[in-house]
Amino acid sequence: MIKQTISIALLMLCVITHAQTSDFIWPVKGKKAGENILYAPQSYIDKELNFGELFISTNLTDTIVSPIEGEVKIIGYHYLQSLYYSFGFKNPINNFTQDCKAIADKGKGEFKKNFININIGIKGNNGLMVYISGLEAITPFKTGTKIKKGQIIGLARYSYHKIPSSSIMVSVSRHSMSADPMTPFGIKTTFKKPTKLVEKTILSPNEMTTDLNIFTEALIEGFPGLYDYITKQEFDSIIDKTRKAIEKPLKPLDFEKLIQNIISSIHDFHLCLLSPPLDKIKIPTYTTDIRFGWFNDTLMVRNTLPKDSLLINKQIVEIDGVPADSLRQNIKKYIPSSYKNTDGFVKSYSDYLGIAYFDWFYFYKNKLANKNYKLTIKLADGTTHKFGGYFYKDRDKTKMYYNKSNFFYINDTDSANFTTKLLPNKTAFVGVGTFQLNEVELDSITNFVQLAIDSSYQNLIIDVRNNYGGEIEAINRLYGLIAQEPFSQTTYNRVNKKGDFEFFKHCENYGPESGILFQEYNKQTDKEGYYLYSDSLLKPNVNTNFKGKVYVLTNEISFSAATVFPAMVHKYKRGAIVGRETRGAYHQLKAEKFANIRLTNSRIMVRIPLIQIVFDTTKTSNIPLGRGVLPDFPVEFSIREIASVNGDSILNYAQHLIATNQYIKANIVPTEIKSNNYYVYVLALIAAVLMTIFAIYKRIKK
Repeated sequence: MIKQTISIALLMLCVITHAQTSDFIWPVKGKKAGENILYAPQSYIDKELNFGELFISTNLTDTIVSPIEGEVKIIGYHYLQSLYYSFGFKNPINNFTQDCKAIADKGKGEFKKNFININIGIKGNNGLMVYISGLEAITPFKTGTKIKKGQIIGLARYSYHKIPSSSIMVSVSRHSMSADPMTPFGIKTTFKKPTKLVEKTILSPNEMTTDLNIFTEALIEGFPGLYDYITKQEFDSIIDKTRKAIEKPLKPLDFEKLIQNIISSIHDFHLCLLSPPLDKIKIPTYTTDIRFGWFNDTLMVRNTLPKDSLLINKQIVEIDGVPADSLRQNIKKYIPSSYKNTDGFVKSYSDYLGIAYFDWFYFYKNKLANKNYKLTIKLADGTTHKFGGYFYKDRDKTKMYYNKSNFFYINDTDSANFTTKLLPNKTAFVGVGTFQLNEVELDSITNFVQLAIDSSYQNLIIDVRNNYGGEIEAINRLYGLIAQEPFSQTTYNRVNKKGDFEFFKHCENYGPESGILFQEYNKQTDKEGYYLYSDSLLKPNVNTNFKGKVYVLTNEISFSAATVFPAMVHKYKRGAIVGRETRGAYHQLKAEKFANIRLTNSRIMVRIPLIQIVFDTTKTSNIPLGRGVLPDFPVEFSIREIASVNGDSILNYAQHLIATNQYIKANIVPTEIKSNNYYVYVLALIAAVLMTIFAIYKRIKK
């Protein structure tokens, strides 16, 4: 059983109202709009303020219909613990009575069986979401199913254990912000927008000390594996330096940077700021007509206007009189801390920043840089070249020699979450841009893989580049299509505490009503924390199961679930990884449950992971602890790849491996594709040798 929290209190702080005419239909079939309202927004239920929900009284097994036309976004079992906290369960919807009993039994008294119900979320247009809970499903809809206004979605049951009679709960949001649930039905609303928080312009040392204490105590109490990638001494030193920095009043922006610096030092991407950053990255007024970045330890020109294209791929030794190496060190302090945050000791993402964004970082808050984005570069051959700036808004009119957009948006499209195509050499391709895949989309991928099987395709490429992750269920479904043995995503989970956390009093999504968390976790002898070991294995899909060769494409933006998937392929030796190191660490991640804490004075909100998910305890030289999934066939960054000179370099290389029958082998050093600089060096060396031989030959003839 996997429980998920839903923060209603978080939504309270970012609310919008949406006045409109009656465009919803009443969800209780046969009843008029507004009939049998039990609790409207701003009413109280047993001393709890009902901020934005609409509770409607029903008769048991009344027919409930969809108020809008849309798509089923979520559906599953649900339990409302309080108006500010709820549980979601990943149990499949089969037999309602038996399912509820199984959930209640596993909860060991935490959940009242009659009040376990089904919650459905329906996505409409323009960011609209309508949630209805307190249901028994007649038809267990798949996520992604299109649904019509007025279509039956279930029968009425019980929505909340503090309401003893049958009822449903209706919630509305727009663009992820809680919205008025009454006006769309054409009835008078009681929904109120809360008073906007007054932002402080200066924080006193005492205020910042209070906030820093809340944050550090929450990390120590709740964040598992705090010292995995940083020693206790290093952590304490950073906290001490932060305390010294707040001995004088600071602007909220400066204090936020200090908090972000602490977060970055811990090296966990899921630990992050949730509140909108005060350090807003502004669109520049100007941009420059040269692009440059670090390829390994060499600063290179990577793009120019067509008239300067001969300078591309040349080494820069100075910019505006400052040596390149010195510049590299100086610019680090101008890189926003949020850009530095990654998992463990993953190297690929920082390399990516140095290549793709160094020219932007050069001008970003660098007081030595020209405000109009003009600069002078000196190349390794001793020549100097001047470049001008132009208005950023005119950038589309200024065509660079290479169009880099293809590189940044590979496998990342707005039109679809996945793509499929058939390639030469009996190769099928599935591009997964996100693991936020609904069941209809997963069915489509399954059907495509079955088509490849029926057509005797021998190779399958799965592309998870530029993928920020998603749902566990999607990973399991996709891996099940290629698995050849039972599998598991985890070895064990670990948490710091079993029970109430002291810092929950500062949480937006947890509180005294949350109950005792992690009851199923147990103490282990001579080990810190509490453990939950994986007690079951998932089985391969017996109906659709690809048995040929699998190639998984990864890069520095393969993160979270997009790290877990290639990690499974690596662990179970099910395929070859092609590309670059993933942004997420291989051995473990912190995820699944998060505490969202609000710092009292600065109002900064931080997301703290509560569960350490250990995927593999094996530590080998192949993937050192803290590194991402390292490819079997690496592809180094190159200017030609960023410029998409010959199309998609990593996909092309995977197809080359297939064409030349190269695949993973046991106890073999992975093959590595070299950068263009490598081949230039080899050709130059060969040319030099030939010239030497020719000179000797001429001398002998004389």
